[in-house]
Amino acid sequence: MLGFDVGLARVGVALGNAITGDARALRILVRTSNRQLFADITSLIGQWQPDALVVGRPLTDDGRAQATTGLAERFARQLGGRFGLPVTLVDERYSSLAAQAEIGNGRRAWAGASGPGPRSMRTMPRRRR
Repeated sequence: MLGFDVGLARVGVALGNAITGDARALRILVRTSNRQLFADITSLIGQWQPDALVVGRPLTDDGRAQATTGLAERFARQLGGRFGLPVTLVDERYSSLAAQAEIGNGRRAWAGASGPGPRSMRTMPRRRR
């Protein structure tokens, strides 16, 4: 599966395995235009051939929508419509804190260290073999 951490300027992409529960940061896509963003995503989907996609859904501590929640939800709908793959929105509350503890604060490691990056994708249900 591929996981996406959607931001206004960048989109973090992680690669996850639903059987083993492993995940790792794959790439940071710079959002220059929607056309370029989806061309990059098309390339990644062709390369990795995921059977599902995951998008981090940013929420406040008490579960309410925040400024970027709508952006993530719209992005998830666009992914599903364009690629015909199942898309799951994952609650990313507290994932930034957990990821920062795991990999540090450096942007080189993971842009924002949140969303369905390596840490959040590990919480996805595992598939049976």
